[in-house]
Amino acid sequence: MSERKELLKVYCIYIALFALTSIVNSLSMTLIEGKIALVIGIVWVVVTSLIYYFLIRKRESLNIIYSVINAIIAGIVISSYYSIKSVSPYNPLVMVAIFTLIMLCNYTAFIKSKKKRILVRNTLISSIIVIISSSIIWMGYNKSVGSSLVFLAIIYLCFNIALFKDMDKGPSYIRILGKASVFMFAGVVFIVIQALTEGELLEMFEGVLPGDANHNKRK
Repeated sequence: MSERKELLKVYCIYIALFALTSIVNSLSMTLIEGKIALVIGIVWVVVTSLIYYFLIRKRESLNIIYSVINAIIAGIVISSYYSIKSVSPYNPLVMVAIFTLIMLCNYTAFIKSKKKRILVRNTLISSIIVIISSSIIWMGYNKSVGSSLVFLAIIYLCFNIALFKDMDKGPSYIRILGKASVFMFAGVVFIVIQALTEGELLEMFEGVLPGDANHNKRK
């Protein structure tokens, strides 16, 4: 298989993993109690890190199975926020469509670019900007839209971090999946915990939203 075809396969699998996460999130909201879902995620953070370090790094053939498990549990963890906070995620089909479009555009730009490292670095910066903007929407305007965009952007960011780290280690790109799924799961758990503890992303945007100044004065 050519490098381009293998890389496209990795992109398509990651799109499928995002769709799987969205499906599991929707199902878990009705099937699994929020606190239990969160505990599952926290326990799996330790387990998945050990599995990746001692097993997946040495056996690339297990990357896809490992990534599927991470995607399923990531969906369960995300559902804990929506269940506990009684918030509904934005339309999953729309989010999957957006993610698919972004990933395919990313792939096209990557294979055509002669300066791939600069391209991915700029993509990382753009993803962080989207996360910040979406966090502001989440905290101050629309929890459904904002939270869904943050989770999407985090998952997209983690793929590009893995791509940035492994792009020069070809010709095998399948290892990107395992690494991206570890980063993705850790990012999702971090965001969920911050939101559930009312840290709302560590309050790093405190003072940005309208009315924050008055709120702080009252404190």
